[in-house]
Amino acid sequence: MANEATEVEGPHATHDYTVNNVSGIPQYTLMEAVDPRTAQASTATTNAGIFAGIAMTEKEASDGQTNLGLTKEGIFVLTCNPNAAVTMGKAVVMSGINVIRDAVAGDLLTGAVVGHALEAMAAGTTGEVQLLKY
Repeated sequence: MANEATEVEGPHATHDYTVNNVSGIPQYTLMEAVDPRTAQASTATTNAGIFAGIAMTEKEASDGQTNLGLTKEGIFVLTCNPNAAVTMGKAVVMSGINVIRDAVAGDLLTGAVVGHALEAMAAGTTGEVQLLKY
């Protein structure tokens, strides 16, 4: 996978989520909630999915592990979607594999918000985001 988050400030509290045993998940992957306390790596079709957190450790495929610690705290460098810019101060949501975009009004009601952009980002570039702890 590419475009994983880069940790800026830590350490952070982690919370266990159930993940599929056959899934390989790189550390610092943006994770999408798919069921109560169950998460999967963001995918190309992830568009404002419910943000479960960022994977704090790597998980090898078919390693027998079905739990993974995720965080929703801290400041991380995230990658902007190559087709959209991010506005400083605005809420952001997932928009594909490990990428984000500005949230729109409907996203704010669905649990999709990843955090708030601490700087403006041109399409396809990176910038710091304060995760939304809730």
